[in-house]
Amino acid sequence: MLHTILIRVKKEGIKTYMTPHIDKILSLLEKIDKNIEKDFYESITRFEFKKGDFLINEGTLPKQIWFIETGIARKYINRDGVDISQHFYCSGEFVFLYTDYIFHKNTTQNIQFLNDSVVYSMKWEVFDQFKIRCPIFNQIEVIVLAAYIGWLEQKINLCQQSSAKNKYNYLKESQAHLLELVPHHYIASYLDITRETLSRIRKEHK
Repeated sequence: MLHTILIRVKKEGIKTYMTPHIDKILSLLEKIDKNIEKDFYESITRFEFKKGDFLINEGTLPKQIWFIETGIARKYINRDGVDISQHFYCSGEFVFLYTDYIFHKNTTQNIQFLNDSVVYSMKWEVFDQFKIRCPIFNQIEVIVLAAYIGWLEQKINLCQQSSAKNKYNYLKESQAHLLELVPHHYIASYLDITRETLSRIRKEHK
């Protein structure tokens, strides 16, 4: 299942924090013992969500890892009554709140679907057991975490040092599909610019 989705994402050219590492992950998945692989996929649950549904709400203790097959979800925090977009999860991305899980604390984040979506889920404690049975899962976890942290560092640097136009151009070059799929007021929040500024920049690019 993961193989199929990752291969499709690669063929479709969908750019996410996972994209540069798909081949490595596919290579590792192929090395997993068939019996362990069978147990692994039997431990995964498939969910269908509607537009507007929440994957997790602030104040909740995250206990699962998710993987998006189709759809898109927005991760955001609420700051003084204002929603601040932090990430948009797309097809082929793992969704996790690792720090909250490790330190066993309720999350301050929300993850909400922007359209009808299909997601696969596994409990963290189950995945931890598979890491003991098969060290390859440890390698995959490290790759995914490093990829996400690298993306996060890049985004922080971009938002702190770049102009509004550079932020928009970066998003257009790196994840143009978001500009088509995500409401523009969420994009403005994500880039830390005003809606008016985003609207002006988009007009300049037409």
